Formats: sequence, C-alpha cells, structure tokens
Amino acid sequence: MFYEPINSKILRLGDVVKGYLSTETKIKQPFLSIENSIYHNYTVNFEVPSFSVVLTPCCSIGEYNMICISPLIKLKKDFFKNPYLVDDFTCINREIEPDKAYAPDDWQKIPTEEQQKKLTGGKVYIEYYLFIYAPNDYFPPYELRGQWTAPL
Repeated sequence: MFYEPINSKILRLGDVVKGYLSTETKIKQPFLSIENSIYHNYTVNFEVPSFSVVLTPCCSIGEYNMICISPLIKLKKDFFKNPYLVDDFTCINREIEPDKAYAPDDWQKIPTEEQQKKLTGGKVYIEYYLFIYAPNDYFPPYELRGQWTAPL
C-alpha cells in the first residue's frame, strides 16, 4: 500500500475518493415485470460517505466512462480485541497464521482438535472481503467510544 504525494486526475482501482453519492438498494423479491413492480417491497437509501474506494480497474474506466465505488467503512470493533491486528490492521490484507486470526479468548474457545486442523491448513485470509488502508493524513483519526482496554 502506498500513497502518492500529489493527487492524480486518473482514477485507478483502489483509489480513495470523496464527494460521490452512494446508494443501497434492498429488494424483497425481484421485479419480474414493470407492471407488477409497484407491488414489491423495496427501499433505496442514499448517502454521501466521507470516503469511497474505486472498484473498477483503470483500463475499463475510460472505455465505459463509469466507475463502481464502495463507501469506506470503519474498522469492526471486534478487531480491537485481537492484539495481532491492533499492532497493524493492514495485516488483514495478507495471509496470516490461523491462530493470529482470533482474539486470544476466542482462540481458546475453539476445541483443540479444531485448532490443530486450522494450524495444519496453513496461512489464511481472515477477512478476505475487506481491505484495510494504512493510516495517512487524509483520513481523520478514529474516535473510540465506550470502554476499551488495550490487549496485552
């Protein structure tokens, strides 16, 4: 992960952007015909998130003149229970040893036989659908609320 000192006018996969509208659509059942669409239960939510990330590869942005974006979300509070993650949250972007994927208390709750299976399976991605960006001056610092004790 790297950050450029000067912003580029060319968008690339993984770039962080501001000011884009984000929508979330929930549809109870698919629209099988336009005539029946008024009878379906659906909602559309709009927001302008603080930051979004570009999910479209740069080689296809120019050709179609559109991008797919996703809002950046805050870290899950459970991540703060795992001392391995707290040291460097970006380790979620890489394969790690299975026992490091859990908070110590959670790892101890797993039966020994299952722990051994996980350990012999090799390194894993613990949150393969997430990507954590390294801290930088563009992102505001996190405000942690509630009771929190740093892991030992």
